[in-house]
Amino acid sequence: MTNNIGLFLVGSTDDIDAESTGSTVITDTEDDQCHPMVAQIEAVEVDTVITPAVISIGTNSPNYDNIVPVAYLGVVPFVVQNFTISAVRVPANTEIKARVVTASIATAHKFRVALMGHRGFP
Repeated sequence: MTNNIGLFLVGSTDDIDAESTGSTVITDTEDDQCHPMVAQIEAVEVDTVITPAVISIGTNSPNYDNIVPVAYLGVVPFVVQNFTISAVRVPANTEIKARVVTASIATAHKFRVALMGHRGFP
């Protein structure tokens, strides 16, 4: 018997401003548990970046760093950084957030996050 598990989009964001700190909801697991397996971070607007932003992804307020502990935001537009996530199960009714830990110093610096994985089964 073959068990084929596909990766599905479990949540994504609109553009997030990397020039200010704070957290943004990527998805709410609602009534199903979630197993994120890949995080994609894409710089979508980049102009005169002196210092890139440091970001994290997670569920543990206020740090939000238990899924992707630290990532440096790219400085080349539309380049996607992939992060493999292993052994993370997010319970039902939980928000997964992206957090700008250290703001970038730039004229403009924005990014998007997408999480791929599966929902529902253990």
